[in-house]
Amino acid sequence: MWVYKAYNRISDMPHDIQLQIKEVKAAVDKKPDEQIKYLKQYLEFNPYSPIKLYTLGWVYFITNQWQDAIGTFEKGMELIEQFSGRKKLWIWNYLYLGNAYHQIGEHNKEIKIYKDGLDLWPNEELKIINYQAICAIFQGDTIKAYELLTKFRGVSKKENHSNSHIDTKAGQSGSSSNLGIL
Repeated sequence: MWVYKAYNRISDMPHDIQLQIKEVKAAVDKKPDEQIKYLKQYLEFNPYSPIKLYTLGWVYFITNQWQDAIGTFEKGMELIEQFSGRKKLWIWNYLYLGNAYHQIGEHNKEIKIYKDGLDLWPNEELKIINYQAICAIFQGDTIKAYELLTKFRGVSKKENHSNSHIDTKAGQSGSSSNLGIL
């Protein structure tokens, strides 16, 4: 793999490239604590990297460090807005941030971030509806969840997704409830 070849020649690289190689190697080696360490070091060197902030937020997210994930995703989104005048980098910033809010029970913030994501990425409606439905289910709002899953099915059919794909995705959202539409 290329990262191991690069790692073998790391001493010939500039400091910022060394940090990036170490971070990628830690990811490949499945060592999230090391990955966090190198991402933080890189961000000390270059604090204006929304991509590295997203990556750090993602590592926090996959290691269930919800508050750190939230703070990092929010910081990256603020940085994007500060320098570009808009909040748009990638839909996954919104989905992972919303899910992190979900994990700590901040459902109002979760709902808002999904709405913001949908406003920016209307073509990602299916992904967002799925997460919105999960939020509604966990809040005990089965009527809203039913509406969202019904909408999900309708949009999926319009986009010519197979019934098995629709059933799988809808089932991921509705499996913890008994909504009767799955």
